[in-house]
Formats: sequence, C-alpha cells, structure tokens
Amino acid sequence: MRKTTRRPIAELVVAGLVGVGSFAIANGTDQETMLHVRSSDSSLIALIARATKQSATFRGLIDTINSSDGIVYVEAGRCRYSRACLTGVSTAGEYRMLWVTIDTRRVDSELIASIGHELQHSVEILSNPNVRSTAAMYLFYSRFARRVGTGRGAFETGGYESR
Repeated sequence: MRKTTRRPIAELVVAGLVGVGSFAIANGTDQETMLHVRSSDSSLIALIARATKQSATFRGLIDTINSSDGIVYVEAGRCRYSRACLTGVSTAGEYRMLWVTIDTRRVDSELIASIGHELQHSVEILSNPNVRSTAAMYLFYSRFARRVGTGRGAFETGGYESR
C-alpha cells in the first residue's frame, strides 16, 4: 500500500496568498488597494477597486483592513441564509484570514453594497484581537449580535439584515 503525505496547511495558505496576489497584479489591479482584501475572481477584484475609488466609506473599510493583521478573501459562492456572508476566520502565522462569500448573481451596485457590508463585519472581527478562529467569531457575535433567519450561525449587527 502506498503511503500518501499531506502538505501542511501553512504551505497551502502561503501558496494561496502568493497565487491570489499574483493574480491581482497580473490583472493590473492597484497593489496597494488589494493589499489585505483579495479575491481570485477578476470581476470581484474590479468591483472592489471601483468601489474603493468611488466611495470614501468603502475606501475607509479597505484602509482599516489594510492596517490590520487580517487578510480578507472575497470569493463568489452561495451563503446558506443570505446573499453574502462572512464564513470563517483562521490564522496563518501573524495573520488572521477571513473568508467572505458573495452570491454574484446580482447587479454591480448590489454586489458592491454586499461586499461593503461584509467588509464592515470583517472590521468588527479584526477590531478584536482575540477572534482568531471561526468558533471565536461565533462566540464574539453571539454576545452582542442578533440571530437572523433560521440558522444557528447567522448573525447581524447594527440593526440591519444582509440581503
């Protein structure tokens, strides 16, 4: 029987970071803009860059994340309870990685609003240095956010629901 070896998770994370960063640079995206907010989806990269240029509020979220120990990955996909969600937190070395999932089957203005909404949640998480895992994120939100939908893990802050 042949023995298989597993690549350590750190190697996969580093490979992902290098790959996504190279993808953004190869597509002419402003490297400063995409420092800590990244995607492997070229249309999401373009939307994030456009929103950063056009909106002071969006740019403030990007700047806050860029000055943190967090790297936020915004990827296309479907969320169980809404059109956009913050799905996880983990660590790799000194960095915290956050994953945002966006249902891209909408017009650009709605996508930008959803991305901004989830980046606000990312800033909430990154403001607490003790949130270093998805379980810690769940506990963090269970203390002050309200549950939404029928899911055990769906929370909302600030009095509005993600659409």
